[in-house]
Amino acid sequence: MLLALLILCSPTVHAVTITLGTIEESPQKGIAEFQPLADHLKSQLGIEKHIKFEVVVLSSLIDMKNALKSGIVDIYIDSPLSVENACSGNICDITLRRWKKGVEKYHSVIFSRKDSGINTEQDLVEKTIAFEEPFSTSSFLLPKASLQACCNISLTEKAEGSSGYVFSEDDENTMIWVIRRKIDAGAMSEASYNKLAKKRVKDLHIIHRTITVPRHVVSMRTGMVDEHREMIIELLSNMHKSEAGKSVLKRFKKTVKFDAISEQEKKKIATIAKNL
Repeated sequence: MLLALLILCSPTVHAVTITLGTIEESPQKGIAEFQPLADHLKSQLGIEKHIKFEVVVLSSLIDMKNALKSGIVDIYIDSPLSVENACSGNICDITLRRWKKGVEKYHSVIFSRKDSGINTEQDLVEKTIAFEEPFSTSSFLLPKASLQACCNISLTEKAEGSSGYVFSEDDENTMIWVIRRKIDAGAMSEASYNKLAKKRVKDLHIIHRTITVPRHVVSMRTGMVDEHREMIIELLSNMHKSEAGKSVLKRFKKTVKFDAISEQEKKKIATIAKNL
C-alpha cells in the first residue's frame, strides 16, 4: 500500500523531444539516413535526461527555415550554405563540422567544353549553366554565390528561350549535358568533376574555382535549452572515440567524425552567403 501511494504521489517527469531535421523528397529516405543517429543520441541521453529524439523530414529550404523558426526542428545538419540560408535572422547557429564521407572541406568548380568559346567567368554572361538542385551547396549555392562575389555576374533561373541557369537534378546529368552541348557550362564539387569527367576530361576545362568550405555542418536552434545544446555537442564531438559511435557514424553516410568549427570558417560561410 505504501509503495502504491509513493508511486501515485511521485511527480510526473515529462520527456523533452528534440528533433533532427533534414531536407529530402522521400520521407522514408530521410528517416532511414537520420534515424540511427537519433537512436544513438537517445540511447546516450534519453533515459537519464528524459529526452526523446525524433527525425523530421521536409521538402525545401523554406520549409526548414520555417520549422526552425517555429521550433518544430531543433538540429539541422546539411551543407554550409544551405544551413546559413535556413539560419538567417538568428534562427539557429552553426556549432560543429561534419566530415561526411570522410571529407573535411571542399570547393566547387564551373566548367565547360574547351571548344565552347567560354574561357573566363565573363564569357558566362548570357549563357546557360546547369546546377544540380536548389539546396545543394557544392552544385548550386557555392558556385552561384562565388560568381556573383568575384565577377558581379547576376544569375537567374532560366525561362524558356532565355539565358540563365537550369537544374539538372544530378551531377551526372550536368556532366552529360555539358559534354553533349545541351547547356554551356556546369557546376559541381571538384571531386565530383574529377570522378564524372573520366576520359572526357580532355574535352573540358575549368573556368572558375570557389573558396573552400566545410563539407557539412551542424546547426542548432537558438531557442534550445543551453544544457541540451552542450550535452549534444559534447556527445557528437566524441562519437568517433567509441566503437558504438563509430558504427553509427559509418551508417550516417560514412561520417568520420564531428568536430569544432572555427569562428573564421563561420565568418567565411556567412560572407559568401550574402551573395546569394
